[in-house]
Amino acid sequence: MLLSLHIENIAVAQKIDIEFKNGFIVLTGETGAGKSIIISSLNLILGAKPSKDMIRKDEKKAMVSGLFGDFDDITIKKIEELGIEIDPSENCVLVQRDITDEGKSTSKLNGRSISVSLLKELAKLLINIHGQHDSQTLLSPGNHILFLDNFTGMDKELGDYTVVYDKTNNIKNKIAELSQDEKNKQRTIDLLKYQINDIDGAKLKSGEEEKLEETKKYIQNSEKIIKSMKVIQSALAYSEKGISAVDQMKRAVSSLKYVKDFIPDSAYYIDRLEDCISEVRDVAELASGSIPSEFEGLENSENSTARLDKIENRLYQISKLKAKYGSSIDDILEYKNKIVEDLDNIIFADEKIEALKNELADEMKKLKILADILSEKRKKSARTLEKKIMDELKFLEMSKVLFEVKIEKNVGRAALDAPQSINSKIEKNVEGDGGVRYSSRGGDTVEFLIATNPGDPPKPLEKIASGGELSRIMLAIKSVFARKDGIDTLIFDEIDSGISGRTAEKVGIKLKSIAGDIQVVCVTHSAQIASHADSHYLIEKHEVGGRSVTNIKELNKDERINEIARIMGGITITETVMNTAAEMINRNIEN
Repeated sequence: MLLSLHIENIAVAQKIDIEFKNGFIVLTGETGAGKSIIISSLNLILGAKPSKDMIRKDEKKAMVSGLFGDFDDITIKKIEELGIEIDPSENCVLVQRDITDEGKSTSKLNGRSISVSLLKELAKLLINIHGQHDSQTLLSPGNHILFLDNFTGMDKELGDYTVVYDKTNNIKNKIAELSQDEKNKQRTIDLLKYQINDIDGAKLKSGEEEKLEETKKYIQNSEKIIKSMKVIQSALAYSEKGISAVDQMKRAVSSLKYVKDFIPDSAYYIDRLEDCISEVRDVAELASGSIPSEFEGLENSENSTARLDKIENRLYQISKLKAKYGSSIDDILEYKNKIVEDLDNIIFADEKIEALKNELADEMKKLKILADILSEKRKKSARTLEKKIMDELKFLEMSKVLFEVKIEKNVGRAALDAPQSINSKIEKNVEGDGGVRYSSRGGDTVEFLIATNPGDPPKPLEKIASGGELSRIMLAIKSVFARKDGIDTLIFDEIDSGISGRTAEKVGIKLKSIAGDIQVVCVTHSAQIASHADSHYLIEKHEVGGRSVTNIKELNKDERINEIARIMGGITITETVMNTAAEMINRNIEN
């Protein structure tokens, strides 16, 4: 649930802090007081696109943060699946959004920066905001299958279906890749054969380029290397003039032996010098044998020049192949293996296409069976959903309304008809026997129909329902789905649009009923709805230092009576209006 909300420099709100409680919460205030600021701020921390126009005049930045907590085990698991850790001792997350006067924004979770995409995924688990946009969502037939499936609860069946559906799409893609007209087919074959011969002709070996570069470097420095090796050998052990290090140390040993009877510990030093002689000879031998056999003879300038030319030519040949087929020899060889497979696929395409078509036919049979299972479960669930929603509508003063869930096979409808909230990219529908097109949710189309007058045939919502009716239909659906989506906080903005009196009273009762299971926040202009609240917040706008400032405070009982009376009474608030407001609140407290 939403525990608290902090707002800084959003519109006329300089600084607002709200501590939210459980149950049914209402926000009221005069028109223009800043009620929309609360909804806009909540949308920001749920990932909405910011605008620099949202920032309070003369301020450089704005910030909104929301503390969410008291999660159940299921919600904690879903949050952790996003890679977000929940401290069991605190059981809450702090979401923050900062925006600048340049329109830029940053998102933070528990003080650490996160992407907006992750913020949006998290928001889906935390809160639902329902306003005019949701009415438009309800009007879109493509979304109705989502409502029904959410109510039905068939994750396992959809999961089984999705595995086969993805497989059929993959097979269709392979068939499409293998299917070419003969002209294009021959052109592709010729190209692939040329590339294969081009690579094979070079007889490339893994690691060859690195070895060539090493040899090239050695040849370019061979004169210095050989001269240095000779200097090492001469200095250490093989000087023709007899003044090598080994010769000098031998002389020192002879001298020590001569005076060993007179010098203490001379035997120890003689041993150390003889060990040194052995070590120096080893180093000299190493220097003499350190030139690899493949580099021998390169001190001859003719040999080294010829060898270097050969290496340069080979490296140039490799570089041309790299420009065409890959950034390294290994990449080129890997590419060659791939096009060999591609060539094989094209040459034997007809046989492979036939095999894939047989495989596709088998998978389509499975797909149809699984899609039929989804259909049957939807049909059974639809009757239950119809009854529950009509019961809710009856309570909401729409007793004559007929609500119907129409389920038909998806015959000849394009993939664009699929609900975009399922998958943002356009998916390929799989066409089965009888022209049924299978989407990622089966072979059905689902549409909610309504008849508001007795005797009229049910028609699509968009052609029948008014604004006030849509608000009540949405509320009826949310009443049925209250705990289905696992969201602990519902926010209703302008749910009272187009209704008043007895109907508004019923809406207030229904909202409070939903709040028995989850937290419900409602921005309202209706006294009947506000009188049912467990917590009532007043949003007010004042002038401070010549500038407007919005504040919010929780009302006590007497203050609630005054606010309910203000909503009801207009310009003049009489004693009768005050008594009526008190009666409404007292009656709802008792209930």
